[in-house]
Amino acid sequence: MALLVCLLLAVVGLWDDVSTLPPLPRLAAQIALGGVAGWSTGVPAMAIAGLLLFPVVVNAANFMDGINGISGLVFVVWGLTAGYMGHVYGASHLSLLGLVSAGAALGFLPYNAMRARLFLGDVGSYLFGGLGASGLLIGAVAGVPLTPLVAPLALYLVDVFATMLKRLMAGKSLTTAHRDHVYQRLANVARISHVQVSIGVAVTSLMLAALSLLLPFALWLLAATLVSAAYLASPGFVDSRAPREAVDAT
Repeated sequence: MALLVCLLLAVVGLWDDVSTLPPLPRLAAQIALGGVAGWSTGVPAMAIAGLLLFPVVVNAANFMDGINGISGLVFVVWGLTAGYMGHVYGASHLSLLGLVSAGAALGFLPYNAMRARLFLGDVGSYLFGGLGASGLLIGAVAGVPLTPLVAPLALYLVDVFATMLKRLMAGKSLTTAHRDHVYQRLANVARISHVQVSIGVAVTSLMLAALSLLLPFALWLLAATLVSAAYLASPGFVDSRAPREAVDAT
């Protein structure tokens, strides 16, 4: 059922790619499919979790897919982590979902990372976001520790929430397209290549995942907070006088 829900999410994303759905119907579809995914686990409380979780993870995946290679690399990390956790804790459905995610991301990267010939668009980012959200639901039901499943997506979540809060405080629209995310500012202001920024985000995500397996939760949370703060502050260390360049949409 999880894979079916993810495919339906991809259809919603494809619809938006082709004809541009308004924000409200997209959000409604994400919420509804999240509820279905949660209900399908057999634990009624997971339906409520799905209602909340799917819009967050799906939109994070969508908003963060703005430079070449970033989502492919991050979801390789997430997929391998989910596959490993599913194997260790005997959660075969989680392992399968993780391997599907990592395999799809690996298959996509050669066409997007170095020289972009294909782009995820909403269809691809909705699919990967759905896979990540489904993995969290399945892991929770199977008794798998959730920190390692969240850790590879931590920078995505931090970047999205921090950017939304910044725009909200500035009185800017939350539904209008923009280039205010940290990874976009690094590519624009610092003129760092897409591949370098994407690798940096992916390596940091891998580090956070590894630390989640090695450290108690409190220490991991402290490390994740420090890493996230450094990431959010990183554009401030670049030359603000550098000319801004458009970031290719992916």
